[in-house]
Amino acid sequence: MAEIVGVRFRPEDNIVYFDPQGISFKIGELCVADSQYGEEVGRIVTSVRKIEAHLDEKFPKIKRKATREDIEKMKLFEKKEEEALLIAREKAKKRELPMRLIKVRYMLDKSRIVFYFVAENRIDFRELVRDLAAIFKTRIEMRQVGVRDAAKILGGIGMCGEEVCCRKFLFEFEPISLRTAKEQNLSLNSEKITGICGRLKCCLAFEYPYYRELLDMIPPIGTRVRIDDELEGKIGGVNIFKKSVFIDLIEGGRVEVPIENLKDMV
Repeated sequence: MAEIVGVRFRPEDNIVYFDPQGISFKIGELCVADSQYGEEVGRIVTSVRKIEAHLDEKFPKIKRKATREDIEKMKLFEKKEEEALLIAREKAKKRELPMRLIKVRYMLDKSRIVFYFVAENRIDFRELVRDLAAIFKTRIEMRQVGVRDAAKILGGIGMCGEEVCCRKFLFEFEPISLRTAKEQNLSLNSEKITGICGRLKCCLAFEYPYYRELLDMIPPIGTRVRIDDELEGKIGGVNIFKKSVFIDLIEGGRVEVPIENLKDMV
């Protein structure tokens, strides 16, 4: 058996599981541990629990509960991150680099500073790294992210009035195509189906499996059907919410029929 606890270092990060080393933690408490970049302050987001673990399965260890000094240093670095972002943007502009710097991340042990940026193509940022290393006197790491990841990092409010899903709870992106919107009979107006990142909204995928399950039960639009052995028509539309189809009658007019009754007609 092994004890693990979930930690999130930044709001946009995925949960990472650590060995608490016998330290008692409550959800919401701060700790110090090594993220993929270096030593950082993270927040406990799950309770400590025991799991079955293989002998070769090892979890990284939490170093300690965050002390007052750790927390003060974290707050200081948050201010320095804002200053570093402005400096980096100025240096990138002087070198005429086609990139948009969006966030800076300081390590608690000052071993590294990570700069996130968005760019349409690959960027030769070696000279920029030299400029920043000369100013900050530590290791500089540049990480290029896509527009969806940028929205996740920066956060924002969607047209629904809620915080964007990728920042609030959705930490893995699923592929979304225009077909997803078409099969839900949504307007293909780009302003209505596009998120603040400029890509198709992640929420288009939430109800799609339900639509897909019902659509698989229905013959394609245009299929000829017979009603009560007297009237004939073609399937002209679908109402997913009412689980019904619209049939355009050959003699004229349109009727709505429950999906379960359709099997006996086709």
